[in-house]
Amino acid sequence: MREFLKHGVRTAEGTISCELKATDYDAFLESAFFSTISTGIMKIGTTQKSFTIEERVNDLSGVYRLFTGMTVSRVGFSMNVNELVMAEFDLLGKNMVTATGSIDATPTAASGNQPMTCLNAVLNEGGSSIATVTSLDFEINNNLAANFVIGSTTGAQLENSTAMVTGNFSAYFESASLLNKFLNETASSLSVALTDGTSTYTFSMPTIKYTSHSIDETGTGSRVATIGFTALRDSSEATPIKLVKS
Repeated sequence: MREFLKHGVRTAEGTISCELKATDYDAFLESAFFSTISTGIMKIGTTQKSFTIEERVNDLSGVYRLFTGMTVSRVGFSMNVNELVMAEFDLLGKNMVTATGSIDATPTAASGNQPMTCLNAVLNEGGSSIATVTSLDFEINNNLAANFVIGSTTGAQLENSTAMVTGNFSAYFESASLLNKFLNETASSLSVALTDGTSTYTFSMPTIKYTSHSIDETGTGSRVATIGFTALRDSSEATPIKLVKS
């Protein structure tokens, strides 16, 4: 019996990991928020923003890959003591094709802005400064998926669900305040202001609930609590997370 093999439907996906810098990744942030930065403020919206991403193979002549319909499905931020602030953009798109030349003969150069560091970050929990945090990670996940139809190898559209904003942080266990908020299911808030010395990006989650709380009991050093949280849609701000540029 003869065997046959054919490709099925197509999608394009990938991850861009980078040091967070002012301006350079604003378009990707807008895609993750499904919104636009207006007068320095951005909240979770409903407008999908997609891109064509071009990759040039520098050691070959006239070889380019074009990824079309690329949209940010998830963005994650990672902060640790004495490190740069890292961002990770997971993208999902429609297709990939090859080309022999660039689609943009004069691309815009990167800004040259300095990356943001954790050394000058300002954290607030429940409206007050918190100076015991050793690491912070949070993400926006739109859970994108391609919708396919008969007669087409590429998706008709990308479908998203409600944006989920989750994260966790580690902090020295100096009081029972955060533990009691977890046990009593008490709503709180969390914000982090990040700066490169010139520009500041403040991520605010006005309503969060703590979803887990564990304490490292190993060793003889300081006890560190790891605390998980979910950001909920705040009734006043009408968003689970807000970005303010200044």
